[in-house]
Amino acid sequence: MPVKAPSQTVRQCIKKEDPVPKIEEADKNCKFISKQIKGDTVSWKAECRDKEGVTTIIGRVTYKGNTFDGVEEFRENGELIMKAKISGKWIGPCK
Repeated sequence: MPVKAPSQTVRQCIKKEDPVPKIEEADKNCKFISKQIKGDTVSWKAECRDKEGVTTIIGRVTYKGNTFDGVEEFRENGELIMKAKISGKWIGPCK
């Protein structure tokens, strides 16, 4: 049965040269497997490794002006463990 997790707010500097929202898995060794940009949509796949195994993150966001909306799926051993809706808005230039 799905469980609704509380929403979280994270501030990030997302630049045109690197439009993928950052993976906030500081305790894991994460690397991008692929990134693709088609029009205003950015897709990616990443793997994060820790002592318990590999988590695969598959994400997609679509930018619309100063906002974006998308989804991330987290999988362990190929099994979906979490699906998250993500959204963002421009709040000013990066510092």
